Amino acid sequence: MLALILLGLAALAGWWLLGRRENDGVPRFPGAHLILISVDTLRRDAVGIYSGRPLASPAIDRLAREGIVFADAVAASNNTGPSHASMLTGVSAAVHGVLNAKSTPPRLIPSSLPTMAERLREAGYATVGRADAGYVTPVFGFQRGFDDFKSEYTGLFRKLPETLAFFEKHAASKPVFAFLHTYEVHSPYLSMPQRAAAAMNGFEDTEVARRVHSLVEDHVADRLSEGQFRLFDNWKAKFTSRDFEALKVLYAECVKTADSRIGAFVEDLRRRGILDQCVLVVTSDHGEEFGEHGSVQHEECWEELLRVPLIVRLPRGVLAGKRVRAPISGVDLMPTLLDLLGMPVPTGIEGRSAVPAILRETVLDPVTYAHHTSQDMMIGTVARTPQWKVYDFDNRPQWARAFHLAKDPAERENLSKSPPPEAQELLQTLKARRDVWRAMGALHDSGRSTGVMDQELLDQLDSLGYTR
Repeated sequence: MLALILLGLAALAGWWLLGRRENDGVPRFPGAHLILISVDTLRRDAVGIYSGRPLASPAIDRLAREGIVFADAVAASNNTGPSHASMLTGVSAAVHGVLNAKSTPPRLIPSSLPTMAERLREAGYATVGRADAGYVTPVFGFQRGFDDFKSEYTGLFRKLPETLAFFEKHAASKPVFAFLHTYEVHSPYLSMPQRAAAAMNGFEDTEVARRVHSLVEDHVADRLSEGQFRLFDNWKAKFTSRDFEALKVLYAECVKTADSRIGAFVEDLRRRGILDQCVLVVTSDHGEEFGEHGSVQHEECWEELLRVPLIVRLPRGVLAGKRVRAPISGVDLMPTLLDLLGMPVPTGIEGRSAVPAILRETVLDPVTYAHHTSQDMMIGTVARTPQWKVYDFDNRPQWARAFHLAKDPAERENLSKSPPPEAQELLQTLKARRDVWRAMGALHDSGRSTGVMDQELLDQLDSLGYTR
């Protein structure tokens, strides 16, 4: 009898590890752990599996080979706060209202809008969040649903061991959801100062190299505001094309640092037997610009800023090597992950589960949307398909843009003055969508509130260069 019981338990365990299949043929994993790693500011083409440069990110590339690669993942916004709020709630910035606040009271995620952590905790998960401060803080409501949440600028070096300790404490009794956010590839790109200085070999003639050596000599790696100010001060007058190339090299070094730490974390999970019980996700909230359109950092919604990596490794590497071409938005992340965990896809949100697209190449919606935001304000909106992209800047028609992405992926020829019918139709779709956002946003008006920017948060934002 005992042997039969053990055999039954083994079969049940095998069913869970292989996944429960639905009509779309994609397995679900009820009770699996979920780890979501958001590498802030990580461009899609900075990851080797997307760019074809195998030395750029070997650890993330290994995850990609063991998992599912979404080839056309699009950020919900160009800024940290609104994009992460969309990732964790399934709605656009026009609905949740979170912005990178500078001089106005910070808007919290509406209390009437459940976060992914709240939904998972209600389903029995132990939840842990580790963020690198800035705009992913309790002041904006990001702590909601987490049993254990910290937001402080420490990088992955400290966050990953703390997360493993949380797993050791809780994983034997209940599934765990871990959310990890890091600024390790964020400007001024000095996560490993000595490596940054060494990376400037061959760029000694550039203003960027001179500034980097000065920053490293003055030990300002932990004073990010000073680092950003000194790196980018008067850059428009000082930087040449060689300087932008030097910035890309600096950035690539930071990507390697983040990649190596993620790799060590994954191997630790593998050794402990946790990895094959996890849905593990690596993505980003937005990309970064290095002069492609005359600017730096992430002030716009160009392709280099909206296209992000999205890699999902399922338990035991199920569906390893699958590449999904269908577009997926940041608002689709939460419903997709809940669906993979065998949970109902929430109603009343904007995002949709991308699970049906994994095997059948079903297109959820050919149009993805993004919100162009800045400090304290919404500037405009973007609608994008794999073929076309249009920008609408509210009452600023002179800023309008339209690009034929299939022919002009670098967005060089603005067709907005004489837009083709396809671009006109996409713009009308965008305008209609804005009516939907207004209606959805009104449903959460009673749950809106603002936080208080205390001195500690202001210091954190200043350290990241957001309040200069």
